[in-house]
Amino acid sequence: MSIRQTARIVLFTFIFCAGAAWQLSAAYFSKVPIYGGEVHDMALCPSSPTVIYTCGSYGGVWVSTDAGETWRTTGFYDTPTSGTGAGITGGATHLAVHASSPNVVVASQFGSFANKVFRSEDYGQTWEETGNSEIYSQNVNVKRIVASEKTAGAFYLLGNSFSASDGVLYKSADSGKTWTKFTNFTTGNKAAWNLAVDKNDILYVLAIDAAPVPDLCGTCPRSGRLFKSSDGIVWSTKTFSSVSSYLAASSNTVAASGDNSVYISTDNGQNFVTKSGAVGAVAVSTDGWKVYASYSNKVWVSSFTGSAWSDFTAVSSGLLGGTRTIEASVLAIDPLTPSNIYLSDKQQDAFFKSTDTAVTWRKSNNGLGGLIVYDGCEDPAGNLYILGLHGVFKSTDTGANWQEVFNSTANFEKGIIAAPATSYVYASGSVYASGSFGYLWRSADGGTTWTNPLSIANRLPANKIVFRKDNPAIGYAAFYHSDPTGATSDKYIYKTSDYGANWTALNLTGYSVQALAIDQNNPTVLYAGLGDLHPTQNTNYYSYGGLWKIIDDGANPASWSQVGLTDTIPYRIVIDSSSYIIVSLIEQSDPTPYKYNRPAKYSMDNGATWTKITAKDKGLETGPNDIEYSSGVYYLAVEDGVYATGNIMSSFELIAHKKDIGSPRCLIVGSMYTGADRGFYKLDWAPKAFTEHLDKAKVYAFPNPFNPSKSERAIFKYFVPQGNTANWIRISVYNIAAELVYDKTENVTMNGGTAYYFAWDGTNNSGEKCAEGVYIVMFSSNLNSAKTKVVLVR
Repeated sequence: MSIRQTARIVLFTFIFCAGAAWQLSAAYFSKVPIYGGEVHDMALCPSSPTVIYTCGSYGGVWVSTDAGETWRTTGFYDTPTSGTGAGITGGATHLAVHASSPNVVVASQFGSFANKVFRSEDYGQTWEETGNSEIYSQNVNVKRIVASEKTAGAFYLLGNSFSASDGVLYKSADSGKTWTKFTNFTTGNKAAWNLAVDKNDILYVLAIDAAPVPDLCGTCPRSGRLFKSSDGIVWSTKTFSSVSSYLAASSNTVAASGDNSVYISTDNGQNFVTKSGAVGAVAVSTDGWKVYASYSNKVWVSSFTGSAWSDFTAVSSGLLGGTRTIEASVLAIDPLTPSNIYLSDKQQDAFFKSTDTAVTWRKSNNGLGGLIVYDGCEDPAGNLYILGLHGVFKSTDTGANWQEVFNSTANFEKGIIAAPATSYVYASGSVYASGSFGYLWRSADGGTTWTNPLSIANRLPANKIVFRKDNPAIGYAAFYHSDPTGATSDKYIYKTSDYGANWTALNLTGYSVQALAIDQNNPTVLYAGLGDLHPTQNTNYYSYGGLWKIIDDGANPASWSQVGLTDTIPYRIVIDSSSYIIVSLIEQSDPTPYKYNRPAKYSMDNGATWTKITAKDKGLETGPNDIEYSSGVYYLAVEDGVYATGNIMSSFELIAHKKDIGSPRCLIVGSMYTGADRGFYKLDWAPKAFTEHLDKAKVYAFPNPFNPSKSERAIFKYFVPQGNTANWIRISVYNIAAELVYDKTENVTMNGGTAYYFAWDGTNNSGEKCAEGVYIVMFSSNLNSAKTKVVLVR
């Protein structure tokens, strides 16, 4: 083992300090507030309509008690499920609130197959599982939950039973505690899609002409039928040539969305008229004389004039989602104050509110932390950028405040973002218009204005955008084909030499590029993970290209060579400061459906040999969603949470669990953050184990020298000697003239043999930048003192 390798094992860690120059390692993660998200259902209490609940497939359930002005997270995500004791996996897809008791709410667990059902009697603080034998054990996928306005405590639940291949309907007469199936109800092996209950407890069920199978999507609008019953025993049926998934009923009026039209009935579903000009989520006014519909980022209205329904006309004065298309999951009208209308958005904006009968709208997301962060980055000045589903958000104050700087029709679910130099930002996403296009957008002014210098047909978003640290004008973007059987003569790596203003395809053909990394110690070297894949269980859709090394942009055939991991698809690559290679990959030998066993491996000899990465409590079987290396610490984002280690040769430690943050989607280097299903989190972790026997306290510094202008912080590792306990510690920083520039005292208990970590960002007690030079750092405690030197450069 080399001296550099040995030093790396001793000197490893990183911790970010927000709001102060120093901070002791405490909690491993903390949530950074950014509000919005993908909301899939909404329900308000008719008797107390200031109480509103929303839910998301990943984020759980939120509640507002002030008509959507502020929100808080409920305890849904942390609820134990029967027989396991584990938290609910995923969030919630459907919910309903008791008509006269706003504290009582029923919700279904997210999942594409069978769903568990839960209820709460304390505004969502605690939850209990219900209907397990009647619903979950019968493989029922819940499609809608509705509370009766007429009968107190009555709830209805619509779903598809995959065991019976039929739509099923249940009723609870005791606020969701027990459930009874309507045995006379059947959709005739069609897919149940939506449920509405009017003020007289008349039941309406919308079904589409498709078999009720798991993951049924992309099927609407299509032909369908509406089932109606006043007692759940006798049912009548109406057929439609085209229906979508939206249904509403109030008084005698029923409305169902079709293909660019809405079907409206004023006689309890006996007869319908078709009104064109709107489609989407629908709501019926309390008196039944108006139908509202969301369409094309506006809210439209059709009114009954006494003899006929008017055509739909836009009532909202502006676009709700800006240039981005919103997808309303629910429109809801306050029955006590009908001028208050609410809209929940499946895409990104979560919740809109109007107080003037849908004319003007505003986002009202304070506390509604359901934004899924798909990727993010930090520029050299410390500005943060993250990708939502359809937009780019920026923070200039470490996440305290956010501004949406790019609003797009593009889909960033599989997108990537990079900011290699201050002011320069790059984002990649997909645009579906007459085929799939991989787009790359560029901003040269910190996100104020954006251009589109690169768009490629038949591509999905760039898998990676990387830039050279020694010359951030030079960068590379790696794309992959939208069709896994695409021609091997295509080119997938593009290069820029002018900060992304222009891009040129490298003359390298073959498989799609799933991952890309630059060896910053030798920035003429690129590593690429090659292969094609498709989200299907059919392994014939996988083509395995392995790991390749590119020298000098592949200008000569000899500079484009495979360096290992044949019969794999490397989909994440990281090169650390010692040029060690860390990858996560799909293996041809993996027998599981969807290739779930995706190991992470590392090589310390340029790819000649590989070692599998393990964790202390499990083997990371599901494979990382992301891998990063920052200031001596390695991070893995996997389905169960975030893992970290300071030594690549040791096991990884779980530092943020899925039940607390949701499944992490990405890792952000610099001041280390993770974007997850439940929002955005700062990671504050450092390993604490130390086995060397010490007779007196010691302190180490790394990196040394350090450059705060490049987002580096000096990391200090302080060891307490065995058999001793430090009850407090004081950190003092002196310049070469012995002048005190920074000091801080912490009251802590530190046992012997334990290492603690501190980070200095190069500022003084006033938060001002310290000058270049040598600084003496003194650690004092009730035991003794230890000191070291560190060099600050800019």
